[in-house]
Amino acid sequence: MPYIEVEKQTIYTVKRSDDDRSNQNWPLFFVQIQEDELLDIIDQYLNGLTAAEPLPKENIKLGTLCISYCHAFQAMFRAVITAICDANVEVHYIDYGNYERVSYNDLRSINEQVSFTITS
Repeated sequence: MPYIEVEKQTIYTVKRSDDDRSNQNWPLFFVQIQEDELLDIIDQYLNGLTAAEPLPKENIKLGTLCISYCHAFQAMFRAVITAICDANVEVHYIDYGNYERVSYNDLRSINEQVSFTITS
């Protein structure tokens, strides 16, 4: 994803996208700029990713980038594994900022992204 520069003196609305209202998970937040052109770029990028076969057990470790089924939104999103428990893992949905505990079966490997051209 290309770096998006935020303009000074511009007002942006920041909304939470998870249930961590007390900020217990992380002392940080994520901002998603809701401009049509930028959302089109994100959609185009995400549509180029495909969820391949299940993530192999040996790849289930902290920091692994994968695609996870998000139960809250009933969709597949890019995620990074942030915690490993007995029967499930905690993932951080990197494009949206929320966290969720999912089973190992919800994790998929990411195939190489198809290249795309940004048109303006």
